[in-house]
Amino acid sequence: EWEVYKEEIKVLYLTKNKSREDVKTAMEENHGFHARFVDHRPLILCVTSFADRYYSKAQYIRKFDQWGFKKNSTDGNWKYIAHKLQKKDLEGKESDTYVNGKLMPRKKVKK
Repeated sequence: EWEVYKEEIKVLYLTKNKSREDVKTAMEENHGFHARFVDHRPLILCVTSFADRYYSKAQYIRKFDQWGFKKNSTDGNWKYIAHKLQKKDLEGKESDTYVNGKLMPRKKVKK
């Protein structure tokens, strides 16, 4: 069921820069899409609304990781980018920098 909504979720989260919680709410309101955790262990008889919300958030986190939907880069990635830009500068070349598929302003990259 997730795959049907993948592109819309991607646009909301990465392009429109919505939070995971906002994406979750939009999907519930617009499509009735409720990500739910189902526990098949015999001792679990019911899931409270708090637990439902908790597991739903966890499912979104897990799915975003699986799809590679990331808004932030690691320190290691930024060091790699800085190294590449320094090399380009030495060669007298300028280039656009994309991080997680998103064009980064030169000012931000130079930080």
